[in-house]
Amino acid sequence: YNPGDYRVSLWLSDFVEELVKLNISVILQMGNHDRLGMYDDTTSWLPLLRRAGATIFEHPGWVQNAPIAILPFRSSKEQLSKDLEELIRTDTGAVPNSLLVFHNDVGGRLYNSGEPVPLSLERISEFWLALGGHVHLPQKIDDGVYYIGSPFCHDWGEANQRKRFALVDFEEETLRWIYSKVPGWYDPSLPGFEWPASGSFRGSKIRCFVAVKQDQDGWVELTAARKRLEQIYLDAHFVILPKYELENLENIPLMEGSDADLIDLYLQQSKVDNVGEMALYLLNR
Repeated sequence: YNPGDYRVSLWLSDFVEELVKLNISVILQMGNHDRLGMYDDTTSWLPLLRRAGATIFEHPGWVQNAPIAILPFRSSKEQLSKDLEELIRTDTGAVPNSLLVFHNDVGGRLYNSGEPVPLSLERISEFWLALGGHVHLPQKIDDGVYYIGSPFCHDWGEANQRKRFALVDFEEETLRWIYSKVPGWYDPSLPGFEWPASGSFRGSKIRCFVAVKQDQDGWVELTAARKRLEQIYLDAHFVILPKYELENLENIPLMEGSDADLIDLYLQQSKVDNVGEMALYLLNR
């Protein structure tokens, strides 16, 4: 179990230091990937960022001199409920005018797998506003209860999602969504595919599947598909995968031999005459 790459920790530490130099307060709550072990009692790596100037919350609490309550991740449903009740009990009068920031499941959320550990929607709705992490899909759960979503795509399960940040104005009592300018990931075969609001796919990743018959290696079809896509989605990065049309599974012969023999057989059957030219083409993509 490894919560993060050491290089990421160093980058975040430098980033926090730069924000603090600009007199920007950095407040971080513990999520499910921040602990150094798989149980609730273990510590997290967040103290490293405290040294850089951030205020961290590994346990529930209120931000000093701000109407913000923090509810970090808990794998235990019982402990999570106790933490929420503790927050409400600590400053009951402030709850209706405060923001709750949480990192866990709420009943009614979408696109989460595994055993749910739901927060009480009724209880968190007592806050003026509740904003959650943990679920990567941006979504509204109820009036005043939202998942912000991840700030950028982590895998193809998040393709076609429009990522965003939340801007909360306590004086005006408003919530505004600021959509990320980071190039997204797209798959035209999945629901929700739309042209980017910027009008450009520059820097984006686009995944496409190309039909290939079972007796073909697919190189010619994939290359032709790439050329077509490059004319449609300008300056994008492509992930083009074969989708084999298997006509008769029973008649597909099993290939036997060593790894070296199988590779040689594949190259002999390939339609590419010059493997070196193919390698150079791939390196130049």
